[in-house]
Amino acid sequence: MVTDKKLSNDATSSIGGTIYQICVALERAFMLEEGQKLWIEKFGDVTVSGHEQIEAKQYSDPLTDSHPNFWNTLKNWLLPGFNHAEYSHLTLLTTQSIGVNSKFIEWNDVNSTGRLKILLDILEESEARHKKIQESKSDEKTVTPSQSLLDQRFVLDLQKREKLVEVISKISIASDSPRLDELRKKIFDRHGKTILQAKRDAFLDDLMGYLLNPCTVQSGWEVSFSEFSEKLTTVSNHYRRGTVVFPVKLITLTPENLVHQEKKRFVRKLHEIKYSDVISDAIRHYMFASITVIDEFKNYEVNPMSYQTYQSNLKQSQQTRHRLAKRQLSGDSIVASQNFYDVLTGEPPQPFPSFEQTPMEFRNGVLHMLADDEADDFHWRLW
Repeated sequence: MVTDKKLSNDATSSIGGTIYQICVALERAFMLEEGQKLWIEKFGDVTVSGHEQIEAKQYSDPLTDSHPNFWNTLKNWLLPGFNHAEYSHLTLLTTQSIGVNSKFIEWNDVNSTGRLKILLDILEESEARHKKIQESKSDEKTVTPSQSLLDQRFVLDLQKREKLVEVISKISIASDSPRLDELRKKIFDRHGKTILQAKRDAFLDDLMGYLLNPCTVQSGWEVSFSEFSEKLTTVSNHYRRGTVVFPVKLITLTPENLVHQEKKRFVRKLHEIKYSDVISDAIRHYMFASITVIDEFKNYEVNPMSYQTYQSNLKQSQQTRHRLAKRQLSGDSIVASQNFYDVLTGEPPQPFPSFEQTPMEFRNGVLHMLADDEADDFHWRLW
């Protein structure tokens, strides 16, 4: 029985946070300069070498004075293992709005002295609340401080004060940052103007997939300026207007595909020459070409006349060579027909207009589409 009730171990929000973090990393990758590197989860959420450390958080509730998002982040930046001297900017990037009564509203507009005062005022109020709660207990049992208060005490400990002042001078709060869908749109609007409208999601998904690729993760989740530039060029060439990269669709044959396609004319014409060995490849090529022509070419703004011309040229070439092969026929006609099929489907394909490196599978699929047309006298058999 299917239910909408979440499981106790449901990780949807956690995964959503990770995807958001990767999307933030992708946005920063576009901003890399020559010689810079980007790291994910190595020194924090997103790191740009020698420049910026970013903690990227997707929350729906407001950023209040005691919200753990701020204090956890600041606490991590004060830990001995974090060298803030490596960065000129420390950014808390959050989808949260700063609460209307929060002292953080002034954070980005004041210097380190003003920021320290904000933190001390927050701690003072937190201590007062804690004291009031303690005094309200009639049994005089000690009230455990909240985690937020513990973090505030840790951050504002006098032994860390010198380092704290240095760190907070670099911190900016990027509140009201775009949520995931808005961020994807922002990236496309800024960096994908040449990408085909129908391919915008595929363009971004390919780049995010590159950041999530096991090879990238295993290399320390590190992306250099040159590596990202190379990947960006490859993906952009594939999806941009006027692209020269042929659209490729992965076709997986299922038993249902095979049963359905076996009834088609182009398969029967292969049975005519008793060439069952090539039927599964022929079906895959036919499906690849059909999907490309029907679903893909419209996304790449291919002129319909280009396909009609390509198909017509293939048809004329096949008919001419079929007549020649019939005149040269000697011996077993079935073997000769199979040889004729192998020659035509095995030779380099004619290039399709506007694209380079036209796949052999596409050319062969178009031949099978011609063989499937009831109006065409297209045969592999020689007699």
